[in-house]
Amino acid sequence: MKTLLVIMSWLSSLSASAQRDYRPFVEEGKRWNYITDYGYGDYSWYGYLSGDTIMNGHNCKKYYDVRDDGEPFFYAALYEENKKSYYYKRDGVGPIPLFDFSLEKGQTIDNNKQTNIVADIDTVFNSGQQFKRFYLQDINSDNSFIWIEGVGINEDLFNPFRNLFGGITRVISCEVNGGTLFTEEGFYSPRIPSSIHANEATAAPPKKSVFDLQGRRIDATPAKGVYIRNGRKQVVR
Repeated sequence: MKTLLVIMSWLSSLSASAQRDYRPFVEEGKRWNYITDYGYGDYSWYGYLSGDTIMNGHNCKKYYDVRDDGEPFFYAALYEENKKSYYYKRDGVGPIPLFDFSLEKGQTIDNNKQTNIVADIDTVFNSGQQFKRFYLQDINSDNSFIWIEGVGINEDLFNPFRNLFGGITRVISCEVNGGTLFTEEGFYSPRIPSSIHANEATAAPPKKSVFDLQGRRIDATPAKGVYIRNGRKQVVR
């Protein structure tokens, strides 16, 4: 009986530890630093979560954009339940699905009339922490995205729901209360070796390597498509 109680206690502690390991996406003081490339220069801006509001009975955090004039612009209200996050537009439309970090490989999520499938999931080490990384592919186009649990997407946070005047936006870093949580390199860095991916792991490639959006190294710049060179997203049309 004593042995059984010890085992149950151990299992309970493992479960509690697993729950603590999940990093919430919606957090007070979280900030995303962006760069948008219009082809003729980079434009830096950021968005952040601050303050509470209630939307249709949901306790939400307010998301603000900060652009040229430096004045915060209330864009959306976000909330999270069971590893799933949603947002309401400023005019109250919603809730709209944003991220679902409970997804498994092969499962799909519908966002704004798009259906994305989880092509793969792995783990990445960044800013002194390990993060769960999701590779998503739109089943009706060539669009692909990378999610990081607790951080968001490698592009505009609300991608594919809005397009910043035709520019290509990427996340440079994510912060919480002034401290760095995650940096851009983590979206495309080699996966952490595991029993599943041990044979796929490789040494860090040279700086001038080219990657596809799934983080896989390719030998040459593709004739057409989106790729990563020197940590920067580029488009060949």
